[in-house]
Amino acid sequence: MLDHPQIILNTGSDDESRVNAVRMLSSRRVDGAVLIGSSFSSEVMASAISTYMPSTPIVMENGMLALDNVYSVIADDEGGLRAAVDYLHDRGRRRFCYVNANDTPSNRMKREGVEKAIASHGLECRFLECEDSFEGGYEATRRILDEGRADAILYSMDILAAGGVRALSDHGVSVPDEIAVFGVDNSIYSVISRPSISSVDTNLSRMSSQCVRTLEDAMAGRPAEKMTELPYELVIRESTP
Repeated sequence: MLDHPQIILNTGSDDESRVNAVRMLSSRRVDGAVLIGSSFSSEVMASAISTYMPSTPIVMENGMLALDNVYSVIADDEGGLRAAVDYLHDRGRRRFCYVNANDTPSNRMKREGVEKAIASHGLECRFLECEDSFEGGYEATRRILDEGRADAILYSMDILAAGGVRALSDHGVSVPDEIAVFGVDNSIYSVISRPSISSVDTNLSRMSSQCVRTLEDAMAGRPAEKMTELPYELVIRESTP
């Protein structure tokens, strides 16, 4: 693993702060960098890297940029969500809802996976946006219950699904008998919820390790994969039949 001194920056949620972080790393003359999150996949960031770090090896965790010095380790977000929909469909679910928080390239791929799977089964899906929090998932689920049509709800993150499970419990809805629930990330939220939540494991912990290995290779001048896609796994728990 890397034995160099390390700098860790929290860039915030806007392009300006991300550009400032790249500029700061450049001023510190770092030997390489890992950019975590698909939100770095933007023309603004491509321009910043080309300007401030045009030859520094950079690895993007779940993001991509078409630059010679940038490498990518990504999750199969689309495939994972398609598989989750297929799993629920195979168990008789037909009235789907999908709850998302944050408009990022990763989450857009998740939605695309849902859309493709739903279309392949000749069904329809209600799509909702919410805040990135337990409370956001709770309120989105309450809105779904007000309409009263769902028998399966998928959430773009486990923390949203945890809020959803709580909302269903508070409204006397049996999970998974009446409504099945699927999250994404296989995080601690999916384990501690009651019932526990089935989740698409996109291998985030393995992704971080792969990013370090790729960066080590690139910094050492060894051959490094430009793009590595990690497989997903469906982790089935109590919230699905």
